[in-house]
Parts: sequence; structure tokens; C-alpha cells
Amino acid sequence: YVRPQVRLGNQYIADFIVGDVDSSGPRWILVELETPSSTVSLRTKDQFDRHARDGIAQVDQWRHWLRENLSYARKRSTDEGCALPGIQPDADGLVIVGRRSLQNDNAAKLKVQQYERNRIRVHTYDWLVQQLEASLGNIDSPVFNKHIIPRPENA
Repeated sequence: YVRPQVRLGNQYIADFIVGDVDSSGPRWILVELETPSSTVSLRTKDQFDRHARDGIAQVDQWRHWLRENLSYARKRSTDEGCALPGIQPDADGLVIVGRRSLQNDNAAKLKVQQYERNRIRVHTYDWLVQQLEASLGNIDSPVFNKHIIPRPENA
């Protein structure tokens, strides 16, 4: 499931919340979109640039809101909730920011550290396009779920 512009109470609107269900139950990913013109990291410091930091902070704010309002977040929309069944306050995060060609050399290291520490992935718009193409079967796909996106007939 891909839910755009999910309102989290009166405080926040998540760009997207992506849901999937597997044998472990529901799994949600909080997605924040930032500018594609970002360098992702600072050249002179091992630190994310302002746009990447803003995206990470946004995911952290949504997680805080979920901790404080978990019951409301899980309620069905017919019960005036957010309709995010099984969502956890520590749901994975995904920040899409920058382009590969603009990234500084230290970006890859920072991305790994961010995910290991906080379960927030930071990827570029190029990565997003590559993932979408793979899902549609245009290139080799590591995982393809025919129940979510049907494979084109000529693929």
C-alpha cells in the first residue's frame, strides 16, 4: 500500500507511508521527500547537509507523534483514525534527497551509519527511479511481487 499525504493528527502530514504485509505482519515505512538538488552530505564534515538533516528530523518527529498517539494512528478511518493497522512507533524511515551525481564522497558512509543507528534509510531520487523500474520489470529485479504491480505482458 502507498498512502500519500497521510495526516498525523493536526501536526504533521507525511509525504507517503508505505505498507506491506508478510509472515511477520504489517510493516510500514515513513517516507519524506526532500529536494533533488541536495548534495546529501557536507563536503568538509562527516555530516548530512541541511536537506537530508531536515528529512531525518521529520521522520523522527513522526515517530514521536506515533509514540504519543499510537491508538489513534491504528484506528480505522471510519473511526476517525489514521487507518495504519499494526504500525509501530519505530517504523522504518526513508528520506529521498539529492541526486547521485551531486553526492559528496562521504555520503555512502553517513547513509550506512544513519540506518544502523536509527533505521532511517537515506537514498537519492536516482535510487528511487531504479527501484521503480525494477518493480515494473524493466531491469533485473531482486524482488517482484506480482500481486502489487502486475508484470507487463512483454516483460
